[in-house]
Amino acid sequence: MRVECQHCGSTQPHDWAAGDLCVACGRAARSELRCFWCTEWTPEGRFCRTCGAELVPAGSYGAARMLKDAGTDRFTIPKMLRELDPAQIENFTRIYNAQLGAVRQHVDQVHFLERFSSLDVHAPALEEELVRRLPWPELPRPPPLDEGSDLERAQALAERSPFAATRALATVVRLRLDDWGTLREVQWMLSGGAGPLQAEAALALTSWRVLYAHGRPRERALRSQLLEILRGLPASSAVVVRLGALGEAVDAAALEGALHEPDRETALAAALVLGAVAPLSSALEGRDLLAREAAAERLVELGRLAEAEAYLRGAPPDAQAGLLKQALRLARPLTAWSELLLELVEGTADPTVRARAAQALCRAIPPGWGVRVAERAAGDRGIYQALLSKEADLPQAALTQVLDRMLEGGHFSSSQYGLREAAQRGAISDGFVPARLLGASPEVQKELLRLGEVQLEARRDPGLERAFYQVVFGPHPAEVRAAAWWSLHRVYRRDDRRGEGPLRLERGAIEALFDSVDVFFRGLTEVVKDRATLKEVGLFDMLARLFASTDAASVPSFLATDSLHDLVRALLRALPGDYWPQLREAMAAFLGQVGGDPRWREEVILGLEGLDTRGNYHFELALRTLRLARYDLPHDREWPHLPLDFVPSRFSSAAPEAWPILLDIADQQLIRQRDVGLRSYLLNVAVGAFHGVPGRRSRPTPLRRVPNSVRLRALAIVEDRGGLPPLGLSAAQLEPIFGPLSELAPGLLAVLGDAALLEDRQYARFLARLLEAPEPAAVTALLEGLPGAWIRTLVEALSAQPSGELGARISALLAAIGARSEYAALVIEALDNALGTRATQALERLRREVTPPDASELAPQEAGDPWLDKQAEVERLAAGLQARVMEISLGPAPPEEKARLITELQVEFQARVKAIYG
Repeated sequence: MRVECQHCGSTQPHDWAAGDLCVACGRAARSELRCFWCTEWTPEGRFCRTCGAELVPAGSYGAARMLKDAGTDRFTIPKMLRELDPAQIENFTRIYNAQLGAVRQHVDQVHFLERFSSLDVHAPALEEELVRRLPWPELPRPPPLDEGSDLERAQALAERSPFAATRALATVVRLRLDDWGTLREVQWMLSGGAGPLQAEAALALTSWRVLYAHGRPRERALRSQLLEILRGLPASSAVVVRLGALGEAVDAAALEGALHEPDRETALAAALVLGAVAPLSSALEGRDLLAREAAAERLVELGRLAEAEAYLRGAPPDAQAGLLKQALRLARPLTAWSELLLELVEGTADPTVRARAAQALCRAIPPGWGVRVAERAAGDRGIYQALLSKEADLPQAALTQVLDRMLEGGHFSSSQYGLREAAQRGAISDGFVPARLLGASPEVQKELLRLGEVQLEARRDPGLERAFYQVVFGPHPAEVRAAAWWSLHRVYRRDDRRGEGPLRLERGAIEALFDSVDVFFRGLTEVVKDRATLKEVGLFDMLARLFASTDAASVPSFLATDSLHDLVRALLRALPGDYWPQLREAMAAFLGQVGGDPRWREEVILGLEGLDTRGNYHFELALRTLRLARYDLPHDREWPHLPLDFVPSRFSSAAPEAWPILLDIADQQLIRQRDVGLRSYLLNVAVGAFHGVPGRRSRPTPLRRVPNSVRLRALAIVEDRGGLPPLGLSAAQLEPIFGPLSELAPGLLAVLGDAALLEDRQYARFLARLLEAPEPAAVTALLEGLPGAWIRTLVEALSAQPSGELGARISALLAAIGARSEYAALVIEALDNALGTRATQALERLRREVTPPDASELAPQEAGDPWLDKQAEVERLAAGLQARVMEISLGPAPPEEKARLITELQVEFQARVKAIYG
């Protein structure tokens, strides 16, 4: 029976007795009975004020409910209670009370849960709900809760209670008892509609335990919902501290008052919000581990490290990790904890504690401690990052020791956080990488090279750059060489998009990066021998550019090195391989520049000739260069830039096989510069007179036997590159070209005696111009010492019937010689001998001119007409001119050159005609 005061409406205690005063207002309270039919409470009287049923005594309430459950109507039940056997009524009451006892057990379980909740309305609500439903045919029995901890009992109720409200409340209690697995489920209760459970869930979710363990709600909608529910609750201390914990502006006095609440949870929550040092320090001495952790972290957050040090030293690993995490949020060094942090680094077995302690310690770490921390890092990248950080500020020597520990433990990696920044700011010595490359494994070498790349980008240290090149051309696997070059390439691309770098096959560039040219060539030889290296992407491109960059001025110094022959042999072995075509072509070009040394020239030529590279410009160029090197001649590309005395200074001493090449050189030079001296020298070659150019050499050297092809080629070059100079058999015309006539005589005598040369029309015309208009002094100089040989040679040449112009010049020369008394007999003898074997019209006419017939031997004849003879001579000259013009027109000379030569011939022809007719 429930009793409510008739004056103030307050419910009276269960032990209230009739006549007691109201516990709230002190006035007389009234008694109420529950209607057996509608179960509503109504003032004690005869009838229910809600349904109108007749009220029954409190002792008969159970029997009345049983009769109602049996189907008796409301008006019959009171009458039956008066008429039934008392034993039957007692039986009905016993059955009802048994079920009511089960209800009491369910309500007691909710009372247990209310010990940990914020509101005490849940048990009355459940009791009211269940009593209204009695009797039940099969009322669920409550789960046993005799053993286990409070959390275990709450878990059992959350899992096995038959009532949803009890299960929901048990779930909230579990969260309050630090069962964090229920967090999401409690959050869902916020959306279940307004009511005590929603408020209970909001209060639980905003307790300091949940906020400490999981932080403030991040979802904006969830936070807004929590604030809305809390604002709707009475402004108790528990609600105020929760609003303050969520960042809401609350009354400071209310928070201060909450510090003194008897509820320790509320008081601690207020201390956490206010940052009250004394209550927080006291909480460190309690038994609640979570409260100790929260208090310690709040003290650290406040910067009160000394108060939290003792707790940190003895806290479990999880708590130590959380406290260190909070300490790391402080934007200042943790100097007060230095010794303790080092103890944690060296003594703890928990990796998280060790890592966070190292990170905190490195904010102000003595240099000598860096190695000790690194030795305990055990591969923890976070610890290495802390040691490498700018905050740690370890000197280079100490940081070098740290990196060595990383290398020894196999934990060194270029991707290590903080390593790149340390390298960029110069905290790592630029000599660290070079000093550790040789003894490392390929994997570690590549990691070291990436570190060195960062240093090169930052400072471009010459020693480090040399070290990278020494890796590329050092005794390393192809992958390491490639890694070194790619690092250099990326660095160079910052200033040059091609990223080629300073290395060239030039003496100065090599000596700037290597100890000597010889050392570099030894390394380059090993690279060329390694097939994997030549196949490595990036390296073959670099090597192609390197070989193509050979400096011609440095080649002599290359040839002086002992290792170049090994490099040449390695290149010859590599050329047949299936490598990148541009690399092979660059190798061939390099061989063309250094392969001309007599020590290995034939070896290189044989090697290049053995390759199927016909039509490849680079291979053909190399072979051409090497073949020219046999005769100590430069390549065609250099010919136009050679000095003009290059051919005259070498022609006499050169091998006959080189003469055609020397003439080609002279031809290229005359195309660009019509040098008179070089053209004169070629005329000397055509005659075979001597080696040298009059006016340019002290003492000419006689030529050896020059083949007719060389003579003809020399003459053709002169005529194609400017035409013949004015000629004639006189010292004034010939000595500027050929020197003294006495030295010209042997060569001229030899060509006049060469029937094959006389058959060449171009050469015959040249000789005709040479012998034109002989002067007596010139004739004397030619005949000096060899008159008989000259006369016989001229007669034989005339008998060979050369072209009309040359025959006329030889005939005129013989006539001039025969006109001299000292030579007449020799001429007559030679003519007679020739006429005896092969008589020709030219010989007979000359014979008559040298020895005119006696008058007695001749029949009377009319005197000859001199004008007819002149006309015949002019016709002969005209025929020669026409033939020469035709030859020039069909020749290879440019049109302008042809026009000039033909004009010169026409002017010369007109001058001779004028001379004939006087």
